[in-house]
Amino acid sequence: MLNDLNTLVLLAKARAVMPQWMLKIHDYNGLEIHPVRLSGHGPKGKEIMVPCRQHQASLWAVYGHYRFPRTKDDVEVIDDFTTEGEARRFSECLLYCFPHLRHYRPVTMH
Repeated sequence: MLNDLNTLVLLAKARAVMPQWMLKIHDYNGLEIHPVRLSGHGPKGKEIMVPCRQHQASLWAVYGHYRFPRTKDDVEVIDDFTTEGEARRFSECLLYCFPHLRHYRPVTMH
């Protein structure tokens, strides 16, 4: 029963450790994969990654494409991977688990 206090506590604990993109997966209608490189550091030392050409890539980013863009950017980083192959395998798993992500056809940057 969902309104059982123990169930609500367990759900809250699960959400606390769940990746943020997973909570928003139904806001996306597709995925994009792009090579990215370090551009600098932002506030609090956070790394700033920017899209680049394949030969410049230090990582490969998997982006969720928003169904209804909320800002000037219509994508959000889901996760970064050290190789293109890892990024593609992760994307294939997401497409298998969440078929609604197949609706969007991205333009590939290389």
